[in-house]
Amino acid sequence: MDGLIYPTTSYIVPNSRNQQKFVPEFVMTVIFSFYAACTPVSLISREATPRYTTVLSSSSAKAKSLDAIPEPISVPEKINNIRKSLGLNMSALAELVGSSRPSMYSWIKGEPPQSNEIVRKLNVLASEASKVSNLGLIRVDVLIKRPVFETKSAFDLLKSGELLTVQQLQMLKEIDQKEAQVRAKSASLKPVRSMREVVDELSTPIMQS
Repeated sequence: MDGLIYPTTSYIVPNSRNQQKFVPEFVMTVIFSFYAACTPVSLISREATPRYTTVLSSSSAKAKSLDAIPEPISVPEKINNIRKSLGLNMSALAELVGSSRPSMYSWIKGEPPQSNEIVRKLNVLASEASKVSNLGLIRVDVLIKRPVFETKSAFDLLKSGELLTVQQLQMLKEIDQKEAQVRAKSASLKPVRSMREVVDELSTPIMQS
């Protein structure tokens, strides 16, 4: 046995001559510490971190994309959105869809349309109504049936199944703005009457005998 015998736990390590050589525990500890110090841990961490970050970023982006998917709109919501966006009453909406007022009310209460063609029309009208709503028209209820497109109105186009073009939507916006300016100017030109004048106008003269 080579070397001194230390009073510590020893490891058996084969040497080059296929003989067994006892190595003290503290020597092995030094060897292991030196190996650990020489291992490029920082390099491994730097290489692993971007991949981990990329995975997190991809998962986060996928979660955001799932959150961005809008929930399907029910038939009652579509009907109410179309009416509000286009300024229509139930009779006009029934005419636009090609149905009847009782059917419209039944769909609002939750009964599904029996015709796939009606469902398709509601989907198209909901999309077109959203475009009109984004214009922010002040008097959409007036403009929607006015024949501003040669001899047809937006109502006529939608009823025949046509889609409103960007130019047509822009025309509706411009007309609405011009009419709003005219109304504002007319209101500013009206003379302000006194309370006495209003009372005199509304009062009934007493007939004296």
